[in-house]
Amino acid sequence: MQPQKFRFTKTNIQQLPFSRGGNDRPEYRDTALPGLVLRVGKTAKTYYLYKYNEHLKRHEKLKLGNHLQLIPDTARLKAMELLARGCSAQEMRRQSRSSTIEKLANEFYAEHVLTELRPHSQVQYERQIKRYIIPKWGRRDPASLTRGEIRDYLKARTKESPSQANKLLCVLSSMFSYALRNEFVEVNPCMLIEPNKENKRKRILSDNELVDLLTALNQVEPVKRHYLWLLLLLGQRRSETLLMQWAHFQQKPGVWTLPDHITKNGRIHSVPLPPLAQAHVEALKKITGGVDYCFYSWETRHNRKSGPIDPHYMSEFMARFRASNMPDWERFTLHDFRRTAATNISSIVKDRAKVKLVLNHVNSGDVTGIYDLYSYNEVKLDCLTKWEDRLRSFVPKSVIDSALSD
Repeated sequence: MQPQKFRFTKTNIQQLPFSRGGNDRPEYRDTALPGLVLRVGKTAKTYYLYKYNEHLKRHEKLKLGNHLQLIPDTARLKAMELLARGCSAQEMRRQSRSSTIEKLANEFYAEHVLTELRPHSQVQYERQIKRYIIPKWGRRDPASLTRGEIRDYLKARTKESPSQANKLLCVLSSMFSYALRNEFVEVNPCMLIEPNKENKRKRILSDNELVDLLTALNQVEPVKRHYLWLLLLLGQRRSETLLMQWAHFQQKPGVWTLPDHITKNGRIHSVPLPPLAQAHVEALKKITGGVDYCFYSWETRHNRKSGPIDPHYMSEFMARFRASNMPDWERFTLHDFRRTAATNISSIVKDRAKVKLVLNHVNSGDVTGIYDLYSYNEVKLDCLTKWEDRLRSFVPKSVIDSALSD
């Protein structure tokens, strides 16, 4: 079927319906510039430049960008510039590539990470890009990076942290897949690189360790202290907890409602607050109630800027805190707070299904969960209150009261 022809304008292109999928991807040709074609898919309307190759006796195409990135006049000018060079489509692709890995990483972050991933994943990707990828290879041509170089760098990172090396591999592979789709490179050098096998952590803080830890936390700046207490009391994910906003408490009094765009499983999750957790939230509101995010810091030490507290900053803070206050302890992390809470709740209620409700875990393949949208707040509150009562039974009252003071 021949493409329909009309002069590309912003209005005309916006009015074109998206395709129904499958092989239904209609193409439209611009009457103002021969060779400029718009292909319409299920989610994007993409400009291509078609150029006849005299040597191969066939048309070659070059992807220019989608309708959200380019307005018709810009796409037309870009196509005219490439045609004026008089080179083949293959040469055009080479010239249009991201010239450096830094440029590729920034484009990948702006066009894929910020538009396709959830906030907690955006933070993970940004950290790997800024801390490891750009400093190591920022000035390199993306097409010049080899599988061997990536494997060697990952081996060095594995010695420090196998899990962090796996996260770096994940980001690199996703970034080069993006580059491959956009014809910036011809191969993904991360292919065939196997991630490290990670041993599942089993660290749980004992009652005596919790007493010593919570006592030491009374010397910590209040916003961080309230955050760590709420991690322990509520057992939620560390990154999702740091994304807590005051607006999340407006739907139901005494209930923290996590929107679907910040939860790991993409589902709305409600966390009813038992009394002590509610007291920490009220104490926190006196400090950060004037900004959107509950866990906001004006501290500028350790290369920080004022703003919502970053999960990795808190991990680094906890590592420094652990080294200073309990250097002889077995290593523990912020995620171990969640495991400690979950294990204690399970030992009290002896019902794994209830614990999953509190933790916002979803069984894969559980069809019923798709239809069951009940919040189970009463069940969650009962579990969290029993866990809080157990904490109160062995943590001195003076420690609990001091944690709520400024």
